[in-house]
Amino acid sequence: MELNCTENKNGLILEFENKKFSLDYPENVWSSYPEESKKVLIDNLVHLLTINFPIVAGIKRLKYNTSDPLFRRFFHNLVINSLPHAVEDYNIATEDIINQFLNIKYEFEDSKVKTYSHNFDVEEKALLSLSFGKDSLLSLAVCNEIGLEPISVYIDDTVSPSENKIKRKSVKKMSEEFGLRIFKVKNEIEKLNDFESWNKDESCIGYTHMITGFCFIVLPFSNYFKTKYIVIGNQH
Repeated sequence: MELNCTENKNGLILEFENKKFSLDYPENVWSSYPEESKKVLIDNLVHLLTINFPIVAGIKRLKYNTSDPLFRRFFHNLVINSLPHAVEDYNIATEDIINQFLNIKYEFEDSKVKTYSHNFDVEEKALLSLSFGKDSLLSLAVCNEIGLEPISVYIDDTVSPSENKIKRKSVKKMSEEFGLRIFKVKNEIEKLNDFESWNKDESCIGYTHMITGFCFIVLPFSNYFKTKYIVIGNQH
C-alpha cells in the first residue's frame, strides 16, 4: 500500500487508494513557516498522523513518498507504550495487537533523515491545543491565570460530525464572550485512523498518536505567533 503526500498553500494532502485527506492551516500561518523546517515537519508529521492506521485497517505494509523521519523511533515507542491502555476496555489481547504493530513494514522514499535548526525570537506567551473538553479548558484557565496570553488552536478531526458541530459553536461563543484568539486546523487525515472508516469493531487503537500529534501540528502556529510555550490538555 502506498501513501503519497503533496504540499499546497494551506498545508498537506495525503492520497491513499485514490482518496485525498487534507491537513489545512490558515494560509498565512503555513506560508510563514520556513521551508527547511517544513521539510522536516512533513516527514515527521505524515508518519506520526498515519502510524496507527495500518493497525486499524489491517494493513501489513505502508510505503511513503517522504523521507525516514527524525523521530521515527520515538513515535514507534509511543505506540507500543500506549497500546495496552488503548485495548483494555475491548476484547483485544495486548500481546496480539503489539505483535501486529511490530510486524507492519513501514517504508520510506529514502533514508536521508532531515534535520534543521530553526531558531526564532519568542515571547512570554503560550499556544494551546483546545478541544473544549475539561482537560484543555483547565489548561486554558491556568494559562490565563498566570498571564501567558494563550493563543488557542482547535483541531477539527472530521471523524465526529455531531461533536465537531458543537465544538465549532463553542469556538464562536468563547471567542465572543472571552475575547479569545482561537484558530482552526482541519485534519481529514484522522479519518484514516478511525475504525468506522474500515468497518472494524470499536477500539481506541487509532488514537495513540493524538496528543503528540497535537504538539507537532501546532508548530507552525508557534512560529507565527512567537510563543515560548506549547500547552496541551491536562491529561496527566
